[in-house]
Amino acid sequence: MSDGIVVNFDEKPRVNKTEPYRLTMRTRTENIVKVPTNYKGLGLLDKNEILPGIYNFASLTRGENGVCVTSVINTTDKDHS
Repeated sequence: MSDGIVVNFDEKPRVNKTEPYRLTMRTRTENIVKVPTNYKGLGLLDKNEILPGIYNFASLTRGENGVCVTSVINTTDKDHS
């Protein structure tokens, strides 16, 4: 297992600081996750490889209360946390 996955979908630093949380990505699974954002309202997230074999899907999402919701998939044969 790795030390953790840090994902920053914003180009600028976060204004609202929140405590990070850990998510264990089980082998070959898809997870719906909340990710930090500074943006409010509707927006598009591009498909992105976070780590080798770990991807977030391209999605239409809404920034609200400092987070947005997207889907992340683990295509590897090992768990990540």
